[in-house]
Amino acid sequence: LEGAIFPYERKGKWGYKDIKGKVVFKAVFNQAELFEKPSKDVHIARVKCGDKWGMISRSGGWYVTPRYKYLSSFNKRVAIFEDEGGYGLLSHKGEIICKGYQKIEAFNSRGQAWAMKGNVWGIINMSGRVLLKPVLSDNNPMHLVDDLYVVRGMGSVGVLDMKNCRFVVNLTYDEISLLSENLLKCRQGNDVSIITKGGCLVVDECTSIEKIGDSQWK
Repeated sequence: LEGAIFPYERKGKWGYKDIKGKVVFKAVFNQAELFEKPSKDVHIARVKCGDKWGMISRSGGWYVTPRYKYLSSFNKRVAIFEDEGGYGLLSHKGEIICKGYQKIEAFNSRGQAWAMKGNVWGIINMSGRVLLKPVLSDNNPMHLVDDLYVVRGMGSVGVLDMKNCRFVVNLTYDEISLLSENLLKCRQGNDVSIITKGGCLVVDECTSIEKIGDSQWK
């Protein structure tokens, strides 16, 4: 804890003190978060002035002047921000990585984040690269098996491999469910197709599979 400083509140405003109680930053901020180190040589804290968020440096002064409606903590040197133009990603150096999204959700453990543009959802990584172009109507996929999820877009459902951000089954069906550990039952109208979880078609548009024993598909 040596050298650490912490937020303190005085008369509705926030500043920072060291462990001995010495004031390091006067209480002038509307909100003040803990200092963080997104890299070895960067020691910063998010603070709010009025209705905008910025960052101050541990050594004193502004690292990023208050300009954001929202600013997340850093996740592996990347923060999510919202400004007048929408959501984007900010590097630990205070540089904009990408911007112009309607919404960006928190990153998962793989470094993937749901990102909305044009009222549809896609997936980006921490460098701002688009892993899945925005085509999905929501960001609440239903888990099937392993890394496979049922997703919805363009009025239909498909199956997305979340690990690799690729479609195993395109957005062409009305309903998809798990038939066995390795097979998917895909319905389109009154027709049913059977597809492996690797995306290979086994049975194409049979009208019913009720008479087929599940055991032979396992």
